[in-house]
Amino acid sequence: MSTYIIADTHGCLKTLQKLLENEIGITPQDSLYFLGDYIDRGRNSAQLVDYLINLRSNGYSVTCLMGNHEQMLLDAIQDDNVYNDWMLHFGFKTIDSYTELIGQQFSFPKDIPQSHIDFYQNLPFFIELDQCVLVHGGFNFGAENPLLDTRSMLWMRTEMIPDSFMPNKVVMYGHTPTSIETIKKSIKARSSRQIPLDAGCVYYGMGFSLGYLVALELENWKLHIVKNSEIL
Repeated sequence: MSTYIIADTHGCLKTLQKLLENEIGITPQDSLYFLGDYIDRGRNSAQLVDYLINLRSNGYSVTCLMGNHEQMLLDAIQDDNVYNDWMLHFGFKTIDSYTELIGQQFSFPKDIPQSHIDFYQNLPFFIELDQCVLVHGGFNFGAENPLLDTRSMLWMRTEMIPDSFMPNKVVMYGHTPTSIETIKKSIKARSSRQIPLDAGCVYYGMGFSLGYLVALELENWKLHIVKNSEIL
């Protein structure tokens, strides 16, 4: 029985399957926590969301946080201006993946499966565990209550954590693509109480030691790493 933390998958379904099924070998007794950004940029966004939903249906413990890309999708349903901004953030990749999944000319948003709408609408913004607090982006420590500033949780880059904020807990986050070397150093040190876990899977081939998907196993602080398998 293990607990795994995984960040930004961005439609990299084959890589996620390799990480969970081959590298880790997950069981229903394990707990999986995802830090948001399941969609956009990569090719198989809709299929990846389907995979997560099916894991839950098959008895796996899967907890998913809201990412800024999921929030943009939800906001785009209500606002054409947000829709245009979402397209600039590679939302068109998600539209393409739904067209492929549905098997017809996809119309946004009416053709999104209800199970996917329910998935997006019920994503929490942070999760507190015994050792850590999980968030997609970061916390606004200048806010009166950082735990109520949901926009910052999706869009902020991390900053120094005040001693008064959840003492003795480490903040684990995604959103900011980070080299494998930096992630490993953060896990080893843990002195700043913040650990980045977005290894930039969707940015394979762009340098800076990106192009990996990682899972941090909390019980032993082991980092499981797989290289992007989408185009290999």
